Amino acid sequence: MYECVATFHVFVPLMYWIVLSRGFRSETPLISYCGIAPHSLNLVVVIIEEVLNRHHLHPSHAIVPLAVLLLYLAWSYVLYAIRHEYVYPFLDINVYHGFVALFLVAIALATVIVFFVQLYLHNRRDQWLRHRRQQLVSNRQMTDAALMSQT
Repeated sequence: MYECVATFHVFVPLMYWIVLSRGFRSETPLISYCGIAPHSLNLVVVIIEEVLNRHHLHPSHAIVPLAVLLLYLAWSYVLYAIRHEYVYPFLDINVYHGFVALFLVAIALATVIVFFVQLYLHNRRDQWLRHRRQQLVSNRQMTDAALMSQT
């Protein structure tokens, strides 16, 4: 499930700021803050995860966040059937007609792209850490050898 965390912590703020944040401008300041604050803090969480975690992503796991996203979108339509209110305005078939299908395909594609960007960043981080560790070990061995030759 880490694949979902790594993907959605980037994807959700992007979707919020690009598509959804416009809807909060006419609300009260408290409602605006409650919408903006958690989505802004996701950037901090992403940076901490990128630097401190040791999870490995695998290309074959791209299906996991995509499956979770599709289940979530399906659940959004179940909620519409129950409450007659869309979770997100861009899912409204009556307003956006055929564009909703394009939105859904674009969202799925963006999810996969974000996953592979995260995969690349994780691999680069791991590569840099391996290289840095080799440098430190090499420096330590040279220091130990120098100390041994002095005694």
